Amino acid sequence: MNKRIVVIDDEESALTTYRMILSPPQKEHSALREKERLEAELFGDMASPKRHIPEIYEVAAALQGKEGFDLINAAVADGQPFAVAFVDVRMPPG
Repeated sequence: MNKRIVVIDDEESALTTYRMILSPPQKEHSALREKERLEAELFGDMASPKRHIPEIYEVAAALQGKEGFDLINAAVADGQPFAVAFVDVRMPPG
């Protein structure tokens, strides 16, 4: 499954938010998986309802359209295209 995402936005805070949601810190993700594994080992699978552990995506980011376009072209040329792009359509210079 292709888990590569490109985000193009001129606001650094928006890029940070996308990264936090789509690619949380590995330490946090690993801790959730370990907790779930220990609960299953101690209490069995029926002890608690399964929690949704979010997927981890590879996120590339660009602050301008040209930079994003270049990222996308390079990814396609490398044979590793992005599955989806989130693009801010109101970026200067236009």
